[in-house]
Amino acid sequence: MDPPFSLDALLAARAAAGRPYAEVLRVEAFSVGVYELGVGAEDLQRPHSEDELYAVLRGKAAFTMAGETHPVAPGALLYVPAGVPHRFHDIEEESWTLRVRSSDLETWVSIRKAPMASPEAPVCPI
Repeated sequence: MDPPFSLDALLAARAAAGRPYAEVLRVEAFSVGVYELGVGAEDLQRPHSEDELYAVLRGKAAFTMAGETHPVAPGALLYVPAGVPHRFHDIEEESWTLRVRSSDLETWVSIRKAPMASPEAPVCPI
């Protein structure tokens, strides 16, 4: 898939993959994918070896990271450091998130001068 990406194209790529997550872009510095969980779905993620940044596009759920739980809805931005346990749960509305993964996400985000949540504040509105 070539940029620019529309939300419809991203969701179509995820549906075509036939699983909750579909990667839509991979370059040397990072990858981007779409993650969709239906109402009542179980998030089976395990800690990853790369930092992650989630942008909630649609839906309502709870998000637990390192034992702390936060409600999430469209506009929430979640930063997850590499190796930290995390998951979405108590999904009230079908949830779609855009996920960015990088082995050096902190550098990647700061180069672009974008605000980034710290591990102490894993959820912030965008």
